[in-house]
Amino acid sequence: MGYPLFHADRIETPVVMMRNDNDGAVPWGQGIEMVVAMRCTGKEVYLVSYNGDEHDRSMRANQADITLRRIGYLGRHLRREPMPRGMAEGIPCVEKGYR
Repeated sequence: MGYPLFHADRIETPVVMMRNDNDGAVPWGQGIEMVVAMRCTGKEVYLVSYNGDEHDRSMRANQADITLRRIGYLGRHLRREPMPRGMAEGIPCVEKGYR
């Protein structure tokens, strides 16, 4: 099958990708590479990144945050609700943990 990065142009489904900087299971750069490849090919992709968290989201605040983001994503794509502000604008890294 090959490296998924080389097939980013074939992706048709919008994607929410979570990438934590303390993940010991998947190299940090692989998630970033995939997001960049998808954006370069015009695909809809969102990146959620948690500082200091591991592969399984061990921090409670991050567990709650990703749940809310998934609900917003599903509402947008399954129920045709308005796009949540965090998806439309993103959240600057200096505001993480405050919004």
